[in-house]
Amino acid sequence: MIKEGRRTTASLYQRASDYFIEFVKYDIMLDGITPRTIKDFDIYLKNVRRLAPVTCGMHMAHLKAIINQAIRDKKVSYDTHPFEYYERPAGMPKERDISVADVKKIRDAEIKKKSQRVARDVFMLSYYLGGINLMDLMQYNFKDAKIMEYVREKSKNTKKGDMKISFTIPEEAKPIIKRWMGRNGKLDFGYKYSYPNFRNYVTKEIIRLGERLEIESHVVYYSARKSFVQHGFELGIPLETLEYCIGQSMKSNRPIFNYVRIMRKHADEAIRKILDNLK
Repeated sequence: MIKEGRRTTASLYQRASDYFIEFVKYDIMLDGITPRTIKDFDIYLKNVRRLAPVTCGMHMAHLKAIINQAIRDKKVSYDTHPFEYYERPAGMPKERDISVADVKKIRDAEIKKKSQRVARDVFMLSYYLGGINLMDLMQYNFKDAKIMEYVREKSKNTKKGDMKISFTIPEEAKPIIKRWMGRNGKLDFGYKYSYPNFRNYVTKEIIRLGERLEIESHVVYYSARKSFVQHGFELGIPLETLEYCIGQSMKSNRPIFNYVRIMRKHADEAIRKILDNLK
């Protein structure tokens, strides 16, 4: 049963669950969700909530992940999966990557204000650590870690959600990790914010830092991830290796690569090549 006020398996999915409860207006059993329910919910997000297509797709993906987890836990079964006929809208490309020169500007900036030092260090850690998402970065235990291994929070509880990312922590990242690591091994910036508040705080400070450095492109935290991939692509690194580094599921329409296993050494080589390009 999906109930109002009940937490999902990951707080990341709570908003999608809240929207769904708002849409159905009552508690609904999982086996009562049909393809028609999903179609009407999609229409609700677009026409009533007036969310952008990409945002709608994100919430629909989170709801699907909740249902898939319930299926795996044998809490429900379907003759026809509720999302059988749903097609997620293709996302419009966002020009959020910045140049190598702009990444250097951020890395080398003289910053006195703590909030912008935090923003700069978090941004650079994402770039150094293969474009890691903020949630995964803040949850990771770096204590005595030489190798970084994790599964993206965003892709957990999905069909392809068990893909582990593994690479050696580059030297460039170690001083930043040491600077901010708390006793429990996780990054601690001295703020008692909730994660959503911290995310908004970091985003605003990165935008301000970009403006202060007169970077023409719109700079946000995601720019580190986008730039990591773009710079790697421009250096000739195979897309499959870049997809592995950022935890993106490899495309099934590339059958020849089904026989190639991307391993840690490929990620290490790719990250090293991208970071050496900053020198």
